[in-house]
Amino acid sequence: IVHLAHSHYGIDCNRCHPTTGLYFGEFLMILGGGSVISVGIYASVKQSLQACKIYGIIMLIFAFVIGLSAVLSFARLPTISRAISKIDAPSCITVAHLMFSSAQLRAVFYFLNCILDIAGALYAIWSKQFF
Repeated sequence: IVHLAHSHYGIDCNRCHPTTGLYFGEFLMILGGGSVISVGIYASVKQSLQACKIYGIIMLIFAFVIGLSAVLSFARLPTISRAISKIDAPSCITVAHLMFSSAQLRAVFYFLNCILDIAGALYAIWSKQFF
């Protein structure tokens, strides 16, 4: 196990293995995003300007959550990088690099989603048109 000083984060080379699928937090984000989109669909079907503004406000809150996830994902990258530099086992180093790459892609994905959500929310709030 590679642990870093003053950190609870480490890489357990005995348990390193690639994983697939969704984590619980990612599932909650998808569920939350689907809920927000359903409010937007409701606003569109009912052609309600008030519901569209509510959708925009909910979308801004959701964008804040995704933005916070992006910041936290970016913040843990240096720690993962330092942990990888302390690994000696060649069998674990590949999985550790994949872990870093996955964390990096997740952070970029969350950041891009945050920007997209903010743009959509502001458009929904400021829109003066019915669908």
